[in-house]
Amino acid sequence: MTEPDEHIEPDEQSADSDHHPARDKPAFACPHCGVVAQQKWAELVGRSAMGGPGGPVESGTTAGGHFLNLWKSSHCAVCQRPALWRAEVMVYPSASLGDRPHPDMPPEVRELYVEAASVAAVSLRAGAALARATVEKLIKQLDSGASSKDGLDIRIARLHDRVSPDLAQILNVVRFTGNKVLHGEDQPSELVVMALDDHTGPAVIGALLAAANDLVDELISRPKERKALFDKLSDGVKQDIAQKQARAQEEQS
Repeated sequence: MTEPDEHIEPDEQSADSDHHPARDKPAFACPHCGVVAQQKWAELVGRSAMGGPGGPVESGTTAGGHFLNLWKSSHCAVCQRPALWRAEVMVYPSASLGDRPHPDMPPEVRELYVEAASVAAVSLRAGAALARATVEKLIKQLDSGASSKDGLDIRIARLHDRVSPDLAQILNVVRFTGNKVLHGEDQPSELVVMALDDHTGPAVIGALLAAANDLVDELISRPKERKALFDKLSDGVKQDIAQKQARAQEEQS
């Protein structure tokens, strides 16, 4: 009798095709071999002074106040190699939060984005601060006409009419969160608490980083794609369009 195949065939995969690794997920794309495979989970415990099994290596509580062993391991059914998790974050192999940087992201911004995504897996506070720095560096490139004295709040306001309303909102969330996580206030805002929480923080930092990718998409990639299509029109068609636009402007004046 042959053993069942432990990798997941395409027709067996979930409808949303979300294969990103996540804590307690029964199957995901293995960070070692890349195969979408079943995962075997185990809690990590220490050893007692007598050599027997001890308690959790580190414990915490869930958002609902329930006890949680922060450390777990997942083992790929295909390559048998492990991944180590602390709360919701995979710490081995080297993990990063958020999506990959947009292909059209400027190189110097991409470098900062990758640093933010990598460090966030170890420090949510540092990840939030670097996500803000990434967005600020990107906006400075996208709006070179702003004064060097303008803060990020003014720079975001200058972009308000150039980006979608929801992106304008999340840019301000990035600014606010990135500022406040470094202040160590006695009564932090709900957003800061969420960003620094082991359970909700990874999703929040992922959203902050996504703002940089969305900004690249709206202000760099889409205009570039539209221009590439327009450039395929013949010179005669372009000239006709320009003449009609000029006439329309004259009639309106």
